[in-house]
Amino acid sequence: MNWSKGWGDNPERALPRDDPEFRHRLGRILILALLAVGVTLALVASGRLLPDPGQPLLNQARAVLQSVANDPANSLAELRQAESLLREYLRGRAPHDDAARLLLCATLTLRGVYDHDQRIGDATEIEKLLHQIRPSACSLEDLLTAIDVFIHCGKPAQADWLTDPALFKSQGTAEHVRVLWLAVRLRYDLGREQEVLELCQQLAEIDPRDPEPWRWMAMVYEDGGYDESLVEALQNVLQRDGTGAVEDRRKLVNTLITLGERGPAREQFNLLQTQLPDLKERHPLTYARLLMLEGDTTRATEILEQILDEDPEATTAMLVRSRLLLSQNRLPEAETLLRRLLELDPMNFHAHYVLGQVCARQGERDQAEHHLALHQTILDTRVRIHTLERRAGRNPHDSEARAELIHLYELLGMTAHADFWRRAGG
Repeated sequence: MNWSKGWGDNPERALPRDDPEFRHRLGRILILALLAVGVTLALVASGRLLPDPGQPLLNQARAVLQSVANDPANSLAELRQAESLLREYLRGRAPHDDAARLLLCATLTLRGVYDHDQRIGDATEIEKLLHQIRPSACSLEDLLTAIDVFIHCGKPAQADWLTDPALFKSQGTAEHVRVLWLAVRLRYDLGREQEVLELCQQLAEIDPRDPEPWRWMAMVYEDGGYDESLVEALQNVLQRDGTGAVEDRRKLVNTLITLGERGPAREQFNLLQTQLPDLKERHPLTYARLLMLEGDTTRATEILEQILDEDPEATTAMLVRSRLLLSQNRLPEAETLLRRLLELDPMNFHAHYVLGQVCARQGERDQAEHHLALHQTILDTRVRIHTLERRAGRNPHDSEARAELIHLYELLGMTAHADFWRRAGG
């Protein structure tokens, strides 16, 4: 007999499908297969449902980082502990955990500011971690912790990178307004004015009685020189905070004067005087500008000369006085005053513009073109410079802002300003 042939060739050994023994054997095979599938599924599910044995490490590191954020200079041991815990967690069952990577990145960044013993290679690791993290996979709590650390360490771009997912995750929660304000401040510091305005509009809709969103909008308009929009924003501030907003009303008076709105400027000046009875003595320059707008140049001149007698380096008074001299065609006096002003404040683009006009009237074409070109150059960069100076002044750890300031001032040929920010960086 040929045993190499199949069961079909040996009908005496084959089990017919309706045979009870065949059905019993087939049933046992099916049961065993189902049991194997069930056990596999149960093991997979248990791996997901059972708590990660490394999770306490992550929670402990998270608590340490949150506790030391307010006083990192005196908490270096705790920061090193948090780093150790996070590295241990990432070496375990969660080598790709986004939350652990984010918290480790924040810990290394914070240590880098205060810990002189930190490894040189940590800066490269931070950069690598930033490219590996998916912010959308992190919790709102961890995002806010990292945002606070990056802000403290002078890293507004990294902090801002996390605000969009934080805004999305905070919707419908009590934290949403806080995250909106974080985004406003970060994007204002980064010079993203249009986004600041959009976020402030959202905040104004959430609480129509709050004057603060309108104040921030006014700051954006003032930085950009958008006087008409600035007037509207300040009026909204005063509608919501009319009794205490003295500085806002004074700013409104000055902006209306700049726009030549004589009637509204006088009306707001009189309202301001009810809040500050000594307004004329406290803010004589504002009063002098109003008098000039109303045509009382004699009284305005007296006030300006008195200001300059008391403070010969009052650059704003010098600028207003030079404009008055220009309007009176007293060109040599105006030129002398403006050149003195520019020695004190080379970045004063208004002074360059007025001096350009003075030189043009005196037939000094090359000088006129030089100062008018400088006016435009400074005007083009002043918002960026203002943004960077605000960032660098607010946060001593913001080396990126200082470096860009030095570069811009050197491009403008203002080496004294560049040297100041170079010294500020140590």
